[in-house]
Amino acid sequence: MEKINKSIKILFWFSLCLSIGLPTGVLGIVFGAINKIIALLVIGIVLAVGGIYVMPILWVKYGETRRLRTLLYMITNDRIYTVQDLAAQMGIEENKAREMVQKLISARYLTGYLFNNDALVINAN
Repeated sequence: MEKINKSIKILFWFSLCLSIGLPTGVLGIVFGAINKIIALLVIGIVLAVGGIYVMPILWVKYGETRRLRTLLYMITNDRIYTVQDLAAQMGIEENKAREMVQKLISARYLTGYLFNNDALVINAN
């Protein structure tokens, strides 16, 4: 759980910084152009472009990671191990739940489990 919580915090802070950076960048562009301050103009352009293109992607990734944390919590604390039960509990389709479990395993957020025939089994090794 620590690893996914750390990822969520990092995504949140980067997303928030870029959300604040977008309007700041626009102001930097305006004031840099008016006062002919090239450094302020360049910084404003970088912040505005980052805010326009990267910020939405980071917020979507943040939301997906929070949803993965919910699924991870259901597996580790609530001990729900089948894809059907996970999908029913989260209100999503079974294919989506299967993909999410595989993401948890591939990102190493969920360790110590084997995923066989749409069910998680605690690894005895």
